[in-house]
Amino acid sequence: MGAMRSMVLSAVLAFSASSPVLAAADLGPLNSAKNEISGVLGEIEMNLVEAEAIDMNAKDLLPKGNSIKARQVDYSQRTQQHNSYCQGTFEEPEYSRRKAYCDGDKSQLDALLAQLQPERQAFLDQAALLQKRDADRQKRGLALQERLKTGLVHLVTACIMLPLDVQKASCHLPPAPGPRTRPMVAAMESALTGQLAKLQAGARQ
Repeated sequence: MGAMRSMVLSAVLAFSASSPVLAAADLGPLNSAKNEISGVLGEIEMNLVEAEAIDMNAKDLLPKGNSIKARQVDYSQRTQQHNSYCQGTFEEPEYSRRKAYCDGDKSQLDALLAQLQPERQAFLDQAALLQKRDADRQKRGLALQERLKTGLVHLVTACIMLPLDVQKASCHLPPAPGPRTRPMVAAMESALTGQLAKLQAGARQ
C-alpha cells in the first residue's frame, strides 16, 4: 500500500510541477482533501478492526472443528470395527451373543452420528459465514484503497497550488484515526513530505 501511495504522489507531482501557484493561499481545496482522506482513513481503521474480529472468531472456531474432526475419525474407526465384527455366519450360542452386542453397538453408533451430524453442519455454516464476512470486508477494503488514492491526488494537487511556505506549514496528512492505520499514515506522510521537498528545492533553483 505504501508503494502505491508513493507512486501516486510522484505521478501527481510530476504532472503538476509546472502548474501556476496561486498568489493568495486558498486552503479550501486542501482542507476538503484532508477531510476526504480523514473519512476514508476512519473507514479503513474500522475495516481492519473487523479483520481482527473475524480472525479472532476463526481462532475460536478452530478447536470446535478439531474436536468434530477427531470424533469423525473415532466414528469411522468404530464403524469399521462394528462391520468387521458383526458380519458373517455363526452358530448358536455365538450368533445370539454377537447379535446382542452388535445391536447395542449399532445403537451407540447411531446416537453418535445423530449428535455429530448437526454439530458438523453448524460448524460448516459458521465457517462459511466467516468466509463470506471476510470476502465482503476485503471487497470494501479494495474500494477504500481506491478512494484513498483519489483523496491523495486531491491533496497533492491542492498542495501544489499553494505558496511554498504554506505548503511546509499546511500540507500534511490528517492524523491516523487509530493504531491500525498509524503505520500507513506515517508512510504516506513521509512520501508526501519527501516529494514536496523535491518540488520546493526545484522551485528555489
